[in-house]
Amino acid sequence: MSVPLEYYSRCVWVRDLAVFAIEEDIRELFVESGFTVDRVWINYNSMTGHNPGQCIVMLACTSEVEPAMVTLHDAYLFNRRIRIQRLTGYDPDLAYSIGIERGWFASEDLSIWQARLREPVTTYPSDIFAALRESRRVTVENLPRPQGIWNLIYSQLYHFLHEYNVQGTGGFFKYPPLVPWLSGFAMAFDFPTKSEANETIQLYQGRLIGGRPIQLSISKPPLKYIVPWDSGRGGGHNALRDRKSIEFLYRL
Repeated sequence: MSVPLEYYSRCVWVRDLAVFAIEEDIRELFVESGFTVDRVWINYNSMTGHNPGQCIVMLACTSEVEPAMVTLHDAYLFNRRIRIQRLTGYDPDLAYSIGIERGWFASEDLSIWQARLREPVTTYPSDIFAALRESRRVTVENLPRPQGIWNLIYSQLYHFLHEYNVQGTGGFFKYPPLVPWLSGFAMAFDFPTKSEANETIQLYQGRLIGGRPIQLSISKPPLKYIVPWDSGRGGGHNALRDRKSIEFLYRL
C-alpha cells in the first residue's frame, strides 16, 4: 500500500509505535492534541494483530503538519515514545509488501519472488485466536538461527509450502526449547483448514533447512503464555490485543 503523491504534503510518518496500537489509538492521540485526522494508513499482521511499528497519518491540511511534529514528537503512546517526521519522497511501505508475513495464495511456482502475496490487512483482525482454536496453525521448530540468512529460510519454507493457501505467518520467534537438540527458533503458519495443516505436518516433518531437521506440530500453547492486551498486564510491547474473549481460545 502506497500513499498517493498528492497527499504527501499533509502526511506525517509515525514510528516506534507499540506493536499492539491500532488506528483508533493513533487518531485519539492526534485529536486530543488538537489536530484533525483525515486518514491513517496502518497495516496489521493477521496472525498477531500487531502493526509493523509505524504508520502514516494524513492531517486535514498542510498547515497542521509542522505543529503536529513539534507537539507529538517524542510523546508517549502506551509504553513507548513515538517519533514523527514529515513524509517526503520516502514511502516506508507499511504493507510488508516485500515479505511473506501476510501469507500467499497457492501457486505452482517454487520461487518466493513469484509468490502470489495476499493483500495487506488494513483493518484490525476480529479474532486472532481463531486458527489456534480451530487447530489450523502449524509451528515449524528447529529452524537455523535467522541472523544473516532469514531470507534463505523464508525461501526454503516457501519452497515446501507454495502449493498451499497460507493465510499468514508470524515471523521468526525464539523460545526456550524443551529438549537440547532443538534450536529454539521457530515460525508459525495459518492454513484455511485443519486437514491442510495436518497434511503439511505429515509431508514435511524432518525435512532439512540449513542442515537442521524441522519439526512441525499443531500450535497449542498453554493458556498462561497467551496474555492479551486487556488482561491487566498494562500492554506489554508484544501483547496480543484480541477483541474476543481469550476464554474461547480452547473451546471446540
